[in-house]
Amino acid sequence: MTKRRLVLWISGTLVVTVVCIGLGLFFSQSDTEKRNGLTDIYDVDQDGMIAFVYENKGKQEIYLRTDQKEERALTLEKGQTIADIHFSPHGTSLVYSLMDIDKEETSVHILDTRSLDTEEIFQEEALITEITYHPEEDHILFYTKAMTYENYSPIASARPHDFDIFSYNIEKEEETRFTNLKAYNMRSLQLAADASSVYIQMMDDEDAESADDIFEAHQKVFEIPLDQPNQKEIISDPERTVDIFDFVVMPHEEAMVFQSISNEKAGETFQYELYYDEFDHEEEQQLTDIQEYAGNPVIGPDGETVYFIVNSNFAKEQPEHHLYQMDVLNPEPKEINLEVEN
Repeated sequence: MTKRRLVLWISGTLVVTVVCIGLGLFFSQSDTEKRNGLTDIYDVDQDGMIAFVYENKGKQEIYLRTDQKEERALTLEKGQTIADIHFSPHGTSLVYSLMDIDKEETSVHILDTRSLDTEEIFQEEALITEITYHPEEDHILFYTKAMTYENYSPIASARPHDFDIFSYNIEKEEETRFTNLKAYNMRSLQLAADASSVYIQMMDDEDAESADDIFEAHQKVFEIPLDQPNQKEIISDPERTVDIFDFVVMPHEEAMVFQSISNEKAGETFQYELYYDEFDHEEEQQLTDIQEYAGNPVIGPDGETVYFIVNSNFAKEQPEHHLYQMDVLNPEPKEINLEVEN
């Protein structure tokens, strides 16, 4: 066992517990634990179309919603799990990552949002947990890939680990690897508008050499230049001692909306809220006061509306997700009524 894995094993119980509650990971769900209702997986395209994943009697479905209609675009087989979805730059297609946890495999598919036809693009003997398009090119995909599915603690359940960032050129059928971090976790993958760098959330534990170092490490937001990935830098407040989980960078790339714990020192069940922070870090603003769980922020086509998920049954047996939206400049959350017929 390497020194790094020994350190992670020692401190794994605390880290895995906090991270997995905060992220709401679904990797250990069995068929009997799956529920009916909205999941926390969705996206919004440039015209305001919303794609979301719904669970119906153990089967996941993808719905497309516009101002005119809401329709079921796809129904998966029981036991299939969608890890992530994302609209193409022009909104004519939707990529989704379909994982088989037992086999530790992933297949990537594209759904045509007009004809509702689907096409498998490629398969991987690894777990692709997040996927997105190049900002301008429909034939280039970027994704986070976990190389292992294991537990770092005897009492913690298995989770994806050893993350890195890749791209796939659909036309050339070629994969490109950008990082060799083998990160403990990665989340909220986004590309800069010029595709020169990626934004990602992960733990700042690269230099950790002891259990104390691990305990002092935090979840932060990084920018990684694709041509010089070793020159990554933290763009969230480096002095912030409360972990950042989900986030989305604003279109002007000078600020972000992120999810964090609002009551870390209260000694109660954690509450997760959304915050706004400009990259000069002069002032941080709390946007929501849900007092349960608000997360998964996505910026709408106007560049000022933020969509997000609320779990009104957080830390209980079954989640109950709702989709909300609000103006970042005038944060008054309003629920979006999704009319799914089963």
